[in-house]
Formats: sequence, structure tokens, C-alpha cells
Amino acid sequence: MIDRITKLPLLLLLILTLLSGYGCSVINSFAVPNQQKITSMLEQHQYKNVLLVTEKQLAKQLEPDTLEYWQSIDQQAKTAAAEFEQSKASELKQLMRRNEWAQANKEIAFLNQNLPASESLDALFAEFDSERSGYLDALSRSLVKLEAKLLPQTLPLYERMFKAQPDNAAALTRLQQERDKRDRVLLSMRAYAEQAESQKEFGLALNYFRTIQRFDDSPQVLEDVKRLRGLLARQQKALIASDKLRELTTAQKQKLADYGAALSKQEWIAAKSLLDDMLKQRPSDGELLGQKTYLAEVFATEVTRAKELGESFYSTGNIEQALSIWKAALPMSPDDVQLTGNIERAERILEKVKTLKQSGSY
Repeated sequence: MIDRITKLPLLLLLILTLLSGYGCSVINSFAVPNQQKITSMLEQHQYKNVLLVTEKQLAKQLEPDTLEYWQSIDQQAKTAAAEFEQSKASELKQLMRRNEWAQANKEIAFLNQNLPASESLDALFAEFDSERSGYLDALSRSLVKLEAKLLPQTLPLYERMFKAQPDNAAALTRLQQERDKRDRVLLSMRAYAEQAESQKEFGLALNYFRTIQRFDDSPQVLEDVKRLRGLLARQQKALIASDKLRELTTAQKQKLADYGAALSKQEWIAAKSLLDDMLKQRPSDGELLGQKTYLAEVFATEVTRAKELGESFYSTGNIEQALSIWKAALPMSPDDVQLTGNIERAERILEKVKTLKQSGSY
């Protein structure tokens, strides 16, 4: 009996020792990913996590076979990560070109989470941020232009609604929202104009100020318009006389002079025709490309004005005048569905009137 009692602590000690060894092996099995787990992480492109594991393992004192294994995993993960980054970079650029930003955002998040840091990856992220910023800026400008187009029509309506019911809190709130929108549009347009002027894109700046005039026809705005017209005219003269244009032929210089004259007379269609001819001969000329951007802005503004003016004539029954205005604007935007629809609508009415007159029923 005494022997059994004496042997009991020794038995317990042996059991505890065995359990302790087993416990350590279990803990290690969780602390060190097995080969199957590593393979799974590689298949899921979790290269950053794999490299973190290999870094920890290689920092230890390892047996030669184990060391060789982790070195091979480390090299495999780095090679696979570089290849994956290269393939994804190509896909990402295609998404950006197609403006598929929702998917592009997901791809960027995945790459950031699963790829190790590198100069090439940083450059890809920087390119993505730049392209997205440009896209968002273009959207913001489009929204501002759209608001600038609609506000001159909607704001007076909200003002009339409020005047008809001055005690209506909802009408007052909606009117104030429209006024706030107008103030934001004016602020944005001024910022765009200042940016364009700072880059010596005087034609573009002038176009922005023409939009501002629709809301604010103050002496200061008129002075800005006059100043920008002067700057644009001087820019054209300087361009013709610059050393850069010494390489131009006499005919090319004359065409450029004709283009400047068409701008000053606001003969936009003629100006575009001259500019297109010059760009065929000098497709990479930065000055000419800047003028192309300017004319695109002018065309958009002029077409919008033509639509509004024609609609005002149409609503008062002056169909022929409305049709004339819309047709005059059509060469500036031949694919504009609204403009072509307005023309077809006016022509149908005029044709019907003509038929009625001929039949004596009018």
C-alpha cells in the first residue's frame, strides 16, 4: 500500500510530462502553418501573409532541411506575387480605361491587402489615384455644367412658387436650396475660370465667364469678359508672331490668322473647320490642341443656348424662328438627340400647317 502511494506522484509526473509535450506539439501545429495551409494561401494569392510567415520562420534557428523548405516558400511567394501584380496591373488599367471604377476599387483593395509593398505597386496605386481623381473632376465639372444649364430655368420657377405661397415653409426651403446651388455653381465656375486663365487657356476661361453671365451680369463680370477677350486676341497675335511658328509655311500662317479672325467674330463653325485643317498637319501641337478643347466648350455652351432660345420661340408659337435657331446649332452637335428631336418636331408642325393651308382648312 505504501509502495503504491509512493509510486503515485511519479506516475502523475510522467503523465504531466507527456501531456506537456503533447500540448507543445499542438500549440506549434497552430503557430506554424502546415504545407497544406501554405499552399491554400498561395492559391488565394495571399502573398503578403505567406511572406510574413516565412519571415518569422527564417528568423529562427532551423534544421537545414527545414530552412531550405522555408527559403523555397519565400522565393515562390515573391515570384508569384510579382507575376500576379503584373497581370493585375494590366487588368486594372483596362478597367480604368473603361471607367469601371467599382470593380477597379475592389481590385485595388485586394492588391493592397494581399501583395507585399514594392515600388512598382506604389506606382500603380499612384496612377490609379491620379486617374480616378481626373475622372471625378470631370464628373464634377459635368455636374456643374448641367446645373448651370438648368438653374436659369428652374430657379425662377421656384421663386414664383414661393411668391405665390410665402407662408409655405417647404417652398421657402426648396427655393433656398436652389439659391445655394446657384452660389455653388458660380463659385465652381469662377474656380474653373481662374484655373484656365492661370494655364493661359484664355478661351476656356472666357467660356466659363459666359456661363457666369447667365447668373451674374454685373459690371465686374462684364469687365472680366472684356479682359479675357483682350487676352485671347493678344495670345493669337503672339502665337502668329512667335519663333515657334517660323517653321510654318505662308499658307499655314495665313490659316492661323484666319482662325484668329473667326474667333474674334465668333464664327465658331468656320473656326473649327480651320482648326481641324491645321491639326491634320500638326496633330501634336499643344497650342492647337488647347484651342480644340476651348472650341469644344464653346460648342457645348452655344448648343445649350440655342436649345433654350429656340424653345422660348417655340413656346410662343414662332415655330419657324425656333427651327432656324436649332438648325444653325446642329453643325456644332450633329449627334445631339434633343436637338435633332426639336428640329423634327418643328418640321412636322410646319409641314402640317403647310398641308392645312394648301387644303384651305387653315
